[in-house]
Amino acid sequence: MTRRVPNDFNGDGMSDIIWRNDAGIVQIWDMNGATILHATSLSMVPGNLNIIIETGDYYGDGKADLLLRDNVGDTRIWNMNDGTVVSNDLIAVIPASDYELLGSDDFNNDGKTDLLWRHDSGLTQIWNMNGGTIVSTRSLGPIPANWKVERTGDFNGDGMTDLLWRNDSGDTQIWNMNDGTIVSTRSLGVIPSSWTVEGTGDFNGDGMTDLLWRHDSGGTQIWNMTDGAIASTRSLGVIPATWKVAGTGDYNGDGMTDLLWRHDSGFVQMWEMNDGAITQATSLGVVPTNWQIVAPGSNGAVTGASVYEVLTGTGQADAVSGSVHISDYQFLA
Repeated sequence: MTRRVPNDFNGDGMSDIIWRNDAGIVQIWDMNGATILHATSLSMVPGNLNIIIETGDYYGDGKADLLLRDNVGDTRIWNMNDGTVVSNDLIAVIPASDYELLGSDDFNNDGKTDLLWRHDSGLTQIWNMNGGTIVSTRSLGPIPANWKVERTGDFNGDGMTDLLWRNDSGDTQIWNMNDGTIVSTRSLGVIPSSWTVEGTGDFNGDGMTDLLWRHDSGGTQIWNMTDGAIASTRSLGVIPATWKVAGTGDYNGDGMTDLLWRHDSGFVQMWEMNDGAITQATSLGVVPTNWQIVAPGSNGAVTGASVYEVLTGTGQADAVSGSVHISDYQFLA
């Protein structure tokens, strides 16, 4: 089974970082651990015409692409080769007022990212994709509104994406999937609403997706999962609320998921992880808060010089530039 690396825009097996500003400028940072190898800016149409709602490898070439939808519903995929737009393919006009994208992952194990949609009526479908072409659809039926998809991931290691559901009551379940068919369900019990799923990834390198949880108090834990069962937990301690999880990915290519954090003031820090242990923490500097890291489902935003110019001092910024080094893996309160 080919290992999937999220947000790998240049196909080197390491996750990259994508930023966006209010003017519509998008910038991709090719990463090697916490080192910025290269930064590429994309000029985009401002406003509602370029809302990035997901990233994924929709063409199966080992490089991440962009899924965009405007507020009219025009939904298209930008086929990317690192920072170059190879093609711009319309999928369909999907009204944002009726359909919500719940996830973007490989549900049929063909090496290409698929889409999970939900209609306001509760009807939920998987679209198996080949680039911008809908190859087939799989209906999961109408799902009651009090059940929400928290995350997607390969929780049993079979190469096909599964679903993590959570009821408003806190009841949490994993659905093990096989190309749109529910193979089995696993209950994780009732998890209080004071706990939030902050991210997913393979934190221990066993080929199965794990969960990153955070309590309202700041307590942060990794749950290593094995086929829907909690194999072990790792505490990361209490993280101040001023620090937010900005992304997860394998930034150093060691097969284990790392964490990208951002402080409310703009500090960005990467934690390279090994099964819940922080092997290295590196500051990526202070990025003006009007720059936003684009994560699935977000809409990043900024004006001014490029974010890379801000950090390297080659351009002018609207806010603080430069970098700081936070030692001993400690956060600032």
